[in-house]
Amino acid sequence: MKQTVSCRRCLLARLAALLLWAGSLLWLSLTPSPPSPPSEILSWDKLQHAGAYALLTLLAGRFISLWRPLFRHPWLCALVIAVVFGGLIEILQETMTEVRRAEWGDLAADAAGGMVVFAAAIIREHWLGRKSSEQ
Repeated sequence: MKQTVSCRRCLLARLAALLLWAGSLLWLSLTPSPPSPPSEILSWDKLQHAGAYALLTLLAGRFISLWRPLFRHPWLCALVIAVVFGGLIEILQETMTEVRRAEWGDLAADAAGGMVVFAAAIIREHWLGRKSSEQ
């Protein structure tokens, strides 16, 4: 019974982290003048997109992986969610803001960040699967 409570807490914590990050991305993407980082390297727009969507993919993958029997490929689902979310935000920027514009480059950077996490997760699962079968 204690394990169920622990799993429920884990589920809620992962869901909260995912929703908070997605909400933050939405706000940062639709605000007319988002805050800028102090470092010149970190202020590069495409790096910000890749990092933000890498984290979104990671949070979504961790959340979805709790339902592995339902989702055979949780990391692929997480990647699709991140890219679709990025695409929706680009559409919202074009249609709902006066200052922000949709850019294909932003969506490509979003997808690239998500792909890095997806590839790392697949490699990690493959490596861990091989290690467990060797024992």
